[in-house]
Amino acid sequence: MAPAVFAGVGGLGAVAGVLGAASASRITARRGLRTVRIAAALTTGVGVVPLVIILADSSVLPGPAALWVGTLCALSGFCTSVSAVAGADLIARLCPPERIGAVAGAQRTVTMGIMPVSALLFGLLGALLGTTIAAVAWFALAIAAAAPCLRLQNL
Repeated sequence: MAPAVFAGVGGLGAVAGVLGAASASRITARRGLRTVRIAAALTTGVGVVPLVIILADSSVLPGPAALWVGTLCALSGFCTSVSAVAGADLIARLCPPERIGAVAGAQRTVTMGIMPVSALLFGLLGALLGTTIAAVAWFALAIAAAAPCLRLQNL
């Protein structure tokens, strides 16, 4: 992928993330938290499927691979932002007031701390076992992210 295309794909994902964050409250108000979080996880997971296909055989899908990767990045950015913003008030609703700061800080530490670790682990997985295996693992984890949301109330 050419550097300009790579930058464009990243930019598309970032813009979609901003749009997702901006629309999350309206979407959650209409659909409910549980539905939104489950749908975001499953949509992201399904969005990984074209990437797995491209990595296995890029001639299977119509059009340029960069278009499919860009669509995946946009979908992932949008769904991740919607999911994160939709559940932003969970801590305030579920924690005693005196614990909100500690719980929010712990959540932020885990959320932000896992990003570089997961990037390194998936890079290592891709280098050792191939990018298709890494993409399949990404797909499985994205789908599995819906499981904890099954216990949420549809607020």
